[in-house]
Amino acid sequence: MNLLRYLFLAGVCCISLLPVLRAQSHQDSLLVALQQELEGGDSTRVAFQYIVLGNLARDSSDFEEALSYYSLARTWAPSQNVSITSVAVNQQSLIWQKQGLIDSALQQLTEVVAQARQAPTPQVLPAYTTLGNMLRSAGRKEEAMQYWQEGLTLAYHLQDTLYIIDLQSNIARRYREKGNYPRALQLYLESLSLGIALGNLSEQANLYNRIGVLHYNQRDYDQAINYYRMAFHAHRQSQSLRGHVQAYSNIGLAYLEAGQLDSARWYYEAAIPQAIQLNYSHNLGWNYYGLARIALAEGHYTEALNAAYRSLPPRTQRKNLLGQSYLVLGNIHRALQVIDSAQYYYAQARLLSQEAQDAILNRNALEGLSWTYQQQGRYDQALGLYQEYKTMADSLNNEENTRTQALLAAEYSFQMERDSIAQAQAYAEATFEKDLQQRQYFIILTLGGILGLVVLVLVVGNAYRQKRQALAELATLHEEVAAQRDRLDQALLTKDQFFSIISHDLRGPVNSFGSLAYLLKDYYVRGKHNELPALLNALETNSKGVSQLLDNLLTWALQQQGQLTMKPQHLPLTILVNQVMDIFDYQAKSKEIYLRAEIPKDLKVYGDENALFTILRNLVSNALKFTRKEGQVLIMAEATIRGTQIQIADTGLGMEPEKLEQVFRINEKLVTRGTAGEKGTGLGLPLVKEFTEVQGGNLAVESHPGEGTTFTLWFPNPKEAAQEPQTDEHGKDAPELENSVLA
Repeated sequence: MNLLRYLFLAGVCCISLLPVLRAQSHQDSLLVALQQELEGGDSTRVAFQYIVLGNLARDSSDFEEALSYYSLARTWAPSQNVSITSVAVNQQSLIWQKQGLIDSALQQLTEVVAQARQAPTPQVLPAYTTLGNMLRSAGRKEEAMQYWQEGLTLAYHLQDTLYIIDLQSNIARRYREKGNYPRALQLYLESLSLGIALGNLSEQANLYNRIGVLHYNQRDYDQAINYYRMAFHAHRQSQSLRGHVQAYSNIGLAYLEAGQLDSARWYYEAAIPQAIQLNYSHNLGWNYYGLARIALAEGHYTEALNAAYRSLPPRTQRKNLLGQSYLVLGNIHRALQVIDSAQYYYAQARLLSQEAQDAILNRNALEGLSWTYQQQGRYDQALGLYQEYKTMADSLNNEENTRTQALLAAEYSFQMERDSIAQAQAYAEATFEKDLQQRQYFIILTLGGILGLVVLVLVVGNAYRQKRQALAELATLHEEVAAQRDRLDQALLTKDQFFSIISHDLRGPVNSFGSLAYLLKDYYVRGKHNELPALLNALETNSKGVSQLLDNLLTWALQQQGQLTMKPQHLPLTILVNQVMDIFDYQAKSKEIYLRAEIPKDLKVYGDENALFTILRNLVSNALKFTRKEGQVLIMAEATIRGTQIQIADTGLGMEPEKLEQVFRINEKLVTRGTAGEKGTGLGLPLVKEFTEVQGGNLAVESHPGEGTTFTLWFPNPKEAAQEPQTDEHGKDAPELENSVLA
């Protein structure tokens, strides 16, 4: 046993050393190549090899060796080659920043940018970004803004979309810090449109997150949550696990600030195990901090203490998080009336707020310290701290007022336009008022004549009321008849369309059977055996189409007659989806379409097996029909708190908005041929809609012409199946997607 244990440990050590050995092997091969370049005398290639070696050393955390390689790259780079110099200086500066040598980094970057103005290249754009970020960190925010704007102009000139997005986002962040939220939002949305056009999911996720932060700062927590969720989906599509976890934490924080503690707790608890798995300690600390605040708000002080202690990072790291954790620990001990401990934690929070230059944390810590001194009877110290607290609070309020004034100034032009409209409305109202006064004057003059008719009115009033009542009853009856007529007309129209589909779509395939049979016989007699496989394939395709048409017709007829009984049960979704995929495997391969599913192994859905099979069969058939060669059809599913969500997405033709509005109606005119000429019936999607709703679920479709279509199904758990209207897992009405229809 000991021998086996040693062998196992040795194997683990060897496996752990493989990346190191692989990196060392790569470095050795680069050194060999570098020696060859040195002998060849090509200085540009030598400088490039030194940059690659520097990157390897940096990735191995050997920063001194990396700095040495970058310096050699700058030495070997030709004087006219700004590109290599810019890359080397940018990488050096990032290392110097980590080492605290900010002045050296700023000096080198400034020189590179000045040199690049004479011969701008795409490789200098990272230097603009890095220089702006360092200046911002050093508190020189207006200088940072100038370099970002200069870099943005260069990026537009070079048509480098990625750095247009990056630099424009930094500028938007600066506008956000200055309180000019409309301008910041405008820039973020412009960058987002570029990221979407570029298809860069990582940039899209970052921008969704920044727009969410913008709404969070404005205390518009609902909008912040919406954008954080979009960031989550973009991170999930780009397989960014850390971004996925960060989005969960952001959603939790927004729910916490909005006072929705249960939803906040759900997201924090969902993020924690993933952060542990990824060793994402920074995110893990903020999640425990959020749980501590929730427990404190609910009066669960032991739970709050445990979460707060677990949120504490090392003293030398993340001072902002450490300060917030000390503050919440102070608040917990304050609630427990443990004055000395509360005072200690408030003092630590204040010290860290001064180091991190966090004015809000400093204000809150001052208020807590003042309270502890007051409780100890040390009123002079309490008064001094309280005066500091009030000064800090007034200063922050003034900054908030300044941001508000900037926001009002940004909306000034819009307000002017609204004022002009209001003036026009006021003029119209004044004219109307004058006309009304003239009419009232005329009424007063004629009042005497009207009074003479009062007696006559009283006599005929009763008869008039009876007549009006009769007319009202007649109008009600007329409305009922009209409604019944409309329903009958709709039923007749549906019937006509139904029989039109039957006569058209059955007549063609049946006639084809006769033609194919004749050709089979003729080719067989004449010995044209090579032609038979093509006819057999056509016969198989024709028969499958007729079979699917008859299945849909029979199912639709039974549903309309009320003879289709739903028997809901918990069903393994993976098995059901695999059965559907087996049916369409040949069709997908023949069209060279990638048909795949991403479904958790143990996921179950509550519903009728036959109805769910019909829904999935029609949606997958529809997706394959309208997807081009080498496209893909993806079936996804996930469990929510109150049900199961299923998505069928394709990269096919997509639909125009006007067609999207009528996609669930039976209408022969809406039937469209597929990418390989496949003929539809017009019954599939109406069946999908009816079978989804009859099980208490809902259905949404999102489509973009030329990009594809996504159908989203939601089926409730048994205890939710009878509730109306359908809601999402947080108790809100299920949202409609952009460019989508909610059935």
